[in-house]
Amino acid sequence: MQKYKINTIIVKVFIDMRIESGTWSPTTGLKQTRNSLSKQDGNLVIFFGDRYILEEGRVYEDLLQRFPESDIIGCSTGGEILGNDFSENQCVYTSIQFEKATFKVSSHKISNVEESLAV
Repeated sequence: MQKYKINTIIVKVFIDMRIESGTWSPTTGLKQTRNSLSKQDGNLVIFFGDRYILEEGRVYEDLLQRFPESDIIGCSTGGEILGNDFSENQCVYTSIQFEKATFKVSSHKISNVEESLAV
């Protein structure tokens, strides 16, 4: 019975969400590839990108300007996947708008792999 309840919650969350996804590069900035948001802003933006691009901070600034009310989280990758496409030297993002689900974003500073296991 417990397993069934967990699956029901997961299905409910996925039914009640909308997304916008796209790419970011230094030459084009944000480039939307899919949008089903029912309002201007999502609740959560997740982005992945090349380490050197992320260090510049421009992608975060552009995402913050586009999604001012969203929590924004991201990390570096060795290549970016969006849909069926693989690319490098850019970032991919997805903004998620949850209609009813709630969540909490927190951050922890870690300086080595061992510390990451404690989080």
